[in-house]
Amino acid sequence: MLIKRNFIWFSLFKIVPPVLRSAVHYQDWWSSPTATESVSDFINRYSVLDFLPKLTAVNSDKDCFIFFDNESTHDTGYCQPPEYTPIVRGGVSEVQLDLIKNERWKEDRGFHGLLASLKRIGEWLEFLKENDVYDNTRIIIVADHGSNQTSPLFDGEPTEKRNLEWFNPMLMVKDFYAAGTLKQDDTFMTQADTPALAVTDVLKNPINPFTGNEIKLLSTEEKYKNTIISFSKANAVRSTVNNGYKIQDDDWFTVTGSIFKKDNWKQLKVQNDVLLEE
Repeated sequence: MLIKRNFIWFSLFKIVPPVLRSAVHYQDWWSSPTATESVSDFINRYSVLDFLPKLTAVNSDKDCFIFFDNESTHDTGYCQPPEYTPIVRGGVSEVQLDLIKNERWKEDRGFHGLLASLKRIGEWLEFLKENDVYDNTRIIIVADHGSNQTSPLFDGEPTEKRNLEWFNPMLMVKDFYAAGTLKQDDTFMTQADTPALAVTDVLKNPINPFTGNEIKLLSTEEKYKNTIISFSKANAVRSTVNNGYKIQDDDWFTVTGSIFKKDNWKQLKVQNDVLLEE
């Protein structure tokens, strides 16, 4: 059935003029979600996490810094609990849903991809422990953004532009020789704190090579004062090429105090890209 289907669809694709093929072969409608859904991007990224113990050398006698980026939680796929191994074909119909207790997220691809990624990272951390390099390693796990979902952690939303969970990404730090149970800290942090977290007490007088400023942890008050947040939904805001997109004046916000209280979020007064004085 799958082969017959693909022959027909490929034939349709071939008779379309080349200049129009990108419009025909466009995102989800081209593939059947149950028969031909491709999870190749997720598999490729997930595989790196799965192979981390085999990719990690533990016999160096020199200090080192290792940075790696993985996007397995961006383009995700359904996984089989309890180990959350990827399901290559069949999608959610192949998942043993009765093994997932969380009713809200059991059929959410992002939930599956996140758990799969965290489980593989957990196995890698166990590998570091078994090889006696966990204690003398500072480990930082940071995400570029949260999920655009309504979260019970927040008491409401200050705007319909984005859900606040989008601005609550993961930031986990295990310091040298830290021990004990996992602790939650609601101190106001941003991803911009990551360089300072990485080099504090490791490098003497570290300097940001792009700005020439000292890399240091700012106080909470300094961060409240200097943090400006865009609620724009366009990915173009992080593009290195100016494609003409303009962030709207009413997209800018700031927050003081607990991020989980909507009344602590304030819309900034901006006119023609200029921040007006309060």
